[in-house]
Amino acid sequence: ARVAQHPWASCPSRRRSAKSVAHSSGFCWCPELAMAASQSVLGAETVSDTSIDMTQFDALIKEVIEAARDIPTCKDVPRDTQHRKMQELVKLLLEKGVLDGSTVDMYQLHRFLRARKFDVEDAAKYVQNMLQFRVEKGLDDPARLEILGSVDQVRAREVYQIAFCNNDKEERPVLVANIGEFSITKVKQVMTVQQLIDYHIFRQERLSQEYFPKCCLQAGRQVEQVTAILDFSNFSMFNFGHEERSALSALIKNVEPNYPESLSRLFIVNAPMIFRAAWTIVKPWLEERTVKKFRIFGSTYEDALLEAVDAELLPKFLGGELEWHPRTHGDAGHYVN
Repeated sequence: ARVAQHPWASCPSRRRSAKSVAHSSGFCWCPELAMAASQSVLGAETVSDTSIDMTQFDALIKEVIEAARDIPTCKDVPRDTQHRKMQELVKLLLEKGVLDGSTVDMYQLHRFLRARKFDVEDAAKYVQNMLQFRVEKGLDDPARLEILGSVDQVRAREVYQIAFCNNDKEERPVLVANIGEFSITKVKQVMTVQQLIDYHIFRQERLSQEYFPKCCLQAGRQVEQVTAILDFSNFSMFNFGHEERSALSALIKNVEPNYPESLSRLFIVNAPMIFRAAWTIVKPWLEERTVKKFRIFGSTYEDALLEAVDAELLPKFLGGELEWHPRTHGDAGHYVN
């Protein structure tokens, strides 16, 4: 029953009004205020509301902290500290009028706090920036969201070989990408670079709105992160020219700050010697907390993957038993249908 009441599980059927829009992360927020998100949280005038009773959130805050107990970014932070920081963040955002207290998504706020190392002021700024991002992209308008994903799916898979394939042993969705075959020249035959970025955002929304809720129901507990496997077979620096670097940089800038803490771990396999040069370029673009989640392997990686994913759910080309490839099959798993 608790999982069924999770904000994500109820989100698709939640009523929407002109004033407040409940989006995929479970927030209820005011678009007019979100447009002012570029202002500093502390620099803007604060609404004084002494009637906010923070004890109403205590039970859910404790539940969120318990659900995140094994996440590395939480292990070194005492639970009482996490609880206090969550209270401070919720109170600040409620006082600002950014959130409607009736539908605060504590799981999402906790992810922002983890991403900002439990700095309340910094986390609040990122929450407001995220809300502005959602307004600009129209992510809470189903029609505009569909436009972001309106590319030829079959042709897109041929040039952008990335898809979800089942789940790991912790019920997290597994994202598989064939990076060695990526070429911006091939992508441009199907879509523009901006369409590629929008398509990636669309898939991130599908993950939040559809895949994660089903994984929560399947696991009977909170699931909010993915395991990623990037195959660098046939990779060369020709795959990583100026246009490829610009596209990747834009993807990171759109996804990392707006969907924080959505990655549990990332395996890079079949990394050639030249990969070190590419990694030197990409690494500074990533948050330190993200870099710590990377595990890099050459041609000997099967045992590591099989520790994370059951053989029958892992593709054959990665050392498993499953006949599946992102180019030909697309998303697969109990959370897809």
